[in-house]
Amino acid sequence: MRILHVLSQVQITGAETYALTLARAQKSLGHEVFFVSDSLHEVHSFRFFPTPIHRENSSYWGRFKNVKTLRRIVRQEKIDLIHSHSRAANLVSYFSGVPVVTTVHGRWRNTFAFRQFPCLGRQTLAMCPYLERYLARDIGIPKSKITLIPNPVDIDRYSPGGRTNNAQSILYIGRFSGQKGKALRFMIEKVFGEVLRSFPDARIKILADTPTLKDQDAVKALNCGGRMDSVEIAGHSGELIPLYRKSSLIVGAGRVALEAMACGKPVIAIGESSAPGLLTAESFNDAFDSNFGDCGVWNKFLGQEARLVQDFKRILGDAAFSEKVSDWGRSVILERYDAALIAKRIEDVYKKALS
Repeated sequence: MRILHVLSQVQITGAETYALTLARAQKSLGHEVFFVSDSLHEVHSFRFFPTPIHRENSSYWGRFKNVKTLRRIVRQEKIDLIHSHSRAANLVSYFSGVPVVTTVHGRWRNTFAFRQFPCLGRQTLAMCPYLERYLARDIGIPKSKITLIPNPVDIDRYSPGGRTNNAQSILYIGRFSGQKGKALRFMIEKVFGEVLRSFPDARIKILADTPTLKDQDAVKALNCGGRMDSVEIAGHSGELIPLYRKSSLIVGAGRVALEAMACGKPVIAIGESSAPGLLTAESFNDAFDSNFGDCGVWNKFLGQEARLVQDFKRILGDAAFSEKVSDWGRSVILERYDAALIAKRIEDVYKKALS
């Protein structure tokens, strides 16, 4: 099968990592895979056609030009099926002339235009139960066209790499922009200070781009005006795997939670909508419902600081418990999120769309 993944990436997000992880597994199954997007940030070996899907999405003329470009690529490369990964990508893929499957990576604004013209293709993949319900109830997509299939994880790339020397090294992965920025600022203002008071030797690395001066001042305050180096901000650059392996605890949502678990690390989940907290066998299914905090009603994490601080204490204060959670997390990924298994399930959805 000749598959074209269409995205609208202007910065790295989980959708890009999802698509490239899936594409590598699809290539191993014998498929030929191509990409269209504004840009791709991860290193890859696929045929890539840079196209301003996001940048030209603000006008009808821009979308028309993208449709024309996409139809040319489909014809030229003899594409059998498009797999689309964003609202902007869905709009142009709808007119490509070949069957379309979409993955819904998050909740969109529930506008009249979206409900009347969702452009979600012949089949739609929901990444978590919340999105499955949202598509059926709020958007009105027939349940027969929706399949719940979670994020794929490359279990060979994301694997344990030894124990960190610092038993209190915390890695937070997020963004300062948009709603994710609100969740990150909540952690800086309400949670990290309490964690550092309980564990003065802890070190927190925040991986997020473009902090404002106010954000930098808030981090400086956590560092006692610059006299300490407990918290640092670093931009996204290079592979995350070495950072996962060097850390003793990962904080994040969506793919971050799964990748960290695959690397054998305990995870505290907080995302755009909610804060499921420490992922354990008891809490995992509820956390998965919202894609580990990224999907659902916004700002449900507000007021949850006391519970989150307790989660940090449970992991940082008990090495044996931390190791037990780490081993459990890796086993869950091997059983339920292996990219090779996910690719085969998605292949069945493709066949349904093509039939």
